[in-house]
Amino acid sequence: MNVTVTGSTRPGSLYLWATDELRPASSIVEFTAGSARANNAVLRLGPSGGFSTFCATASGSTHLIVDVTGYFE
Repeated sequence: MNVTVTGSTRPGSLYLWATDELRPASSIVEFTAGSARANNAVLRLGPSGGFSTFCATASGSTHLIVDVTGYFE
């Protein structure tokens, strides 16, 4: 998948992980205010086919775009 953060009002970090796991220690994307940052990732999905997200920032808002380009069986 391609994960993009855009329109952020504060700097921060974005985390993605399978719903049945604990949040990882490493972020997918680090970003600054006003920037558009992207990263490619291969993410395992939880049993229901879902994943969780967490945006670590002191305050403010950001937009997250997730573009899924394929999958493994």
